[in-house]
Amino acid sequence: MRKVLIVENEFIEDLFLTQNDNELRKDLYEFLNTDYSGYHLICNFKNQIEYENALNENPIWEIILDKFETIEYKKALKIELECKSQKNIHSLFLLNISKENSESLTSKFGHLIISNSNLEEKWAPFYSLRKGVQYKITKSEMIPDSIKMDNWSKMNQFYNPINSVIIFDKYVLNDSSNQKMVKNLFPLLELILVDKKNILPVNITIITEPKEFGYCIKDRHKSIIKYLKTKGITNFNLNIIKHYKEFYPMDFEGLHSRFILTNYFHFKSDDSFNYFKNNGKVNNDADIRISFNLNKNNDCFYKKELNDLRKYLSKINNNADAPKEKHKLMFYPNKENLLIL
Repeated sequence: MRKVLIVENEFIEDLFLTQNDNELRKDLYEFLNTDYSGYHLICNFKNQIEYENALNENPIWEIILDKFETIEYKKALKIELECKSQKNIHSLFLLNISKENSESLTSKFGHLIISNSNLEEKWAPFYSLRKGVQYKITKSEMIPDSIKMDNWSKMNQFYNPINSVIIFDKYVLNDSSNQKMVKNLFPLLELILVDKKNILPVNITIITEPKEFGYCIKDRHKSIIKYLKTKGITNFNLNIIKHYKEFYPMDFEGLHSRFILTNYFHFKSDDSFNYFKNNGKVNNDADIRISFNLNKNNDCFYKKELNDLRKYLSKINNNADAPKEKHKLMFYPNKENLLIL
């Protein structure tokens, strides 16, 4: 996981002057000060001399000096090129651009791009996540609506920005009587992808464990694409990967939980993401916890999930000569995702 901070001096100057204007600006300042570190810094200074001059005038630059691991000076910062770089998937952009330009770039590339003019709006979901977010999967009136997840749209604010997704759930493709994809996986993917105008396709990887003598992952792949096309959604790359313990590396701790990873968020669930029955009722009472993976208290958990996935994926291949039929096709059509490069 390579974290990248891409920042313009004009934004930092404005943040220093306005950090006490409201809670959101104050929180972004605190995030840079205490909870964000170990990143590659790209800034619009000509050289080290310009940086040193700026830190003498603005304490935020002195804070950042202790937080980054490597630095690049790019006086003529080309934002779109930085957005397109696969090295910058976990990037935070702090830019002196218009609100409209910020929104357009976010929609095109799925990056967290904040301008001086939309800081409050863009930072609000991350402000709440830094305080901790947990939902109860239930229809019960005993649970306040603010923390009740009784339909997929309740988490809509956490599906954006996004350019890559990994869903790990052994049962999410089963499509059994009370765990239909049309009530669970399909609306989840639709919410993730709807209204996205990404120049680069959104990467989607589903890692699951088909029932013995169950479905073919090629058929599931086809049905998912068919459904999304009926909703006018085509700008994505989907792959499906099988999970079997037989392929665990030596001393591997195993993949047991249900989680969704994106380039900014970590969703962890007590139960399968097949939350809802055909009649709309809840399958099982469950909790889902959502965290912001750039925050220092969360990134170690996120990194471990990714590291475990890389280890497992390194051990599996498609093999027409495999002794067991279920092991002949382990992924379709590939096992690529920007999150696990």
